[in-house]
Amino acid sequence: DAPHSAIASAAANIGPQPDQLDRLFDGAARAQAAKARTDQEIAHGFGGAIAPAGEKGVDHVMKALADERPIVQSTAHGALFYLGPKASPSVPLVIEKLNAGDPLAPHVLGAIGPQAKEAVPHLIRRMEVDPWRQPASIRSISHSSAAGEALAGIGAPALPEVLEGLKRENPRVKAGCLVALEKMPPEIMAPSAAI
Repeated sequence: DAPHSAIASAAANIGPQPDQLDRLFDGAARAQAAKARTDQEIAHGFGGAIAPAGEKGVDHVMKALADERPIVQSTAHGALFYLGPKASPSVPLVIEKLNAGDPLAPHVLGAIGPQAKEAVPHLIRRMEVDPWRQPASIRSISHSSAAGEALAGIGAPALPEVLEGLKRENPRVKAGCLVALEKMPPEIMAPSAAI
């Protein structure tokens, strides 16, 4: 009878074991059925509750990416996002999701960081079709690209391909690569001539 958000919070504090993760994914589905919160809140709440299982839970989370229930897939993305670098075994599967057009995949790859370097060419290709969340205007040509932000999260291993992306004809790729450079940590020194 407890609120679903309280259940997720308690599970995160306790630190679930891998054999308990399926029940948490089911909890996310029940929370959605009860319309307890928005799908995004449920996915982040239960994803955050699953992440403390750590590396031992990555296999369970990867299986949940193939679940037929979209809320379970979103929750798995949330868990991988919160796992960050610990989710590195999932990179090939998340790249498949990225190439299939999954909008959450770039966020997961960026959270994994440098260990997701094999995703760099896929993210640059994704920028060719990445939706512009912020249309260009007279005052601003800034482009907010999930793929660009993911490249920034990957950091130094992405830099050579990001600099090459600045030379592409596609304006989305150029803008997304500039977003990546802008959001990279300052210690990653991009040559100003390229910019």
